[in-house]
Amino acid sequence: MVANLLSTLGSYFTTNDGFRHAIVSTSDGELHEIFYNPKTGKGNARLAYFCGLRFLTAFYTPDDGYQHPIVATDTGDIFEISYKPGDFHITGSLTNFSSVIALSGFYAADDQMRILIVGQEDGSIHEVFYKPGIGVHVTQPALATFRGLTHLAAFYSEDDKFRHAIVATNDGNITEVFYHPTIGVHISQPPLATFQNIVSLAAFYAEDDNMRIVIVATNDGAIHEIFYRPDIGVHVTQPVLATFSAIAGISAFYTGDDKFRHVIVTDTNGNVTEVFYHPTIGIHISEPPLATFPAPTPAVEMVGPDLIDLSPSSLQSISDASPAG
Repeated sequence: MVANLLSTLGSYFTTNDGFRHAIVSTSDGELHEIFYNPKTGKGNARLAYFCGLRFLTAFYTPDDGYQHPIVATDTGDIFEISYKPGDFHITGSLTNFSSVIALSGFYAADDQMRILIVGQEDGSIHEVFYKPGIGVHVTQPALATFRGLTHLAAFYSEDDKFRHAIVATNDGNITEVFYHPTIGVHISQPPLATFQNIVSLAAFYAEDDNMRIVIVATNDGAIHEIFYRPDIGVHVTQPVLATFSAIAGISAFYTGDDKFRHVIVTDTNGNVTEVFYHPTIGIHISEPPLATFPAPTPAVEMVGPDLIDLSPSSLQSISDASPAG
């Protein structure tokens, strides 16, 4: 049976080497890292296999230089992969939730916490926080509960140190839950925006202008941007950023080296495509896609003599679809 891409994925920027990363999963439980840099190269590496893989998120922790794909399986267990060159770990179950339907995660720079936001079938939204030296903790009670919860995205905003959970519900509403230990939990009223037939959700913080950005994919193939911050209110970009046929899922992130916004789009044809944009350069779409699944053999593109060398210097130059051209 041919393995197809799942609708769940993660993405992030590693500040220590300037690489962009998309973590994608397939229906047979494989986890892949697609890594690329406009100036250096790109690759597609298989990271691990999880039986019953259902949900995926990913983030980078600059305090120790590790990358963190997080996986939830059909047993309700949540596992962490953490790695950097020459150092690879997979944990036992961090925690277990009985009925996970959404998962997102991020790094909080103010206290170096690794934070997971977990949505359950009953609409409850839970915070899991951890870091080396303190173990894993689940906040009690739940942060909030939303009837008809369908999708989640989460991020940290550096300017005010708040944590943000973006919630989509089956009535089309996109609502923000924001919180910090010093202020408690707050819920945006009214919702940030409303979109019918949401198929995937992503969110991130843009450091250059302090915008909170939410990316919404709908089943007509449209990729929508919501941007907001406390002093300007909420805005929806018109027209849409891009349109794709048969979207499976999206993830999104910001790159501090060029200040671009990035949306990673997977589709049911197995393509992994990047949309990158900034108000000063407009919107661009990678061509060809960053990767396609099933991948040809070998899965990692190499030009050096050492077949186990995954260092950026050994990878082929990125295609003309990169932001640097």
